[in-house]
Amino acid sequence: MTAENLPGDFIDIEELNRLRKQALDKQEKAVQKEASDREDRIKKLANDLIPMIRKQIIEKTKEAALRGCSSVTVSSMDNGLGIRTEGWKRACWSVIYEYREAGNKLRLELESTEHVPGSDEYSHSYTELSLVASFGPKEEKINPW
Repeated sequence: MTAENLPGDFIDIEELNRLRKQALDKQEKAVQKEASDREDRIKKLANDLIPMIRKQIIEKTKEAALRGCSSVTVSSMDNGLGIRTEGWKRACWSVIYEYREAGNKLRLELESTEHVPGSDEYSHSYTELSLVASFGPKEEKINPW
């Protein structure tokens, strides 16, 4: 039996492959759009946060100096907040880069602190990210253990 005289109810493999390719292309476009949308939201959030972080640096370092301190946490964020955390980290890195490019002697660093149940008031583990500003002579961190 040749292909020309097959009964009409057989499935066309070429048609199935074409439909499958269309579906995969559509899925890939959706994934790319979602990634692009996510990136756009992160950029917007970072751009919105940068002025606030700049202001916090000025205010909090002055407050710390008035208290006799040479290091202060400027801003902090729970690491489990998805896009908000990503936008915050990007804003912090942007401001850190600005300060370094300008040759400013203020030391800005992102630090992370692991919190485990029982070590503080929270009942779940999480990572806290902090933007820390330091100035003056570099102080040696003392390990209490």
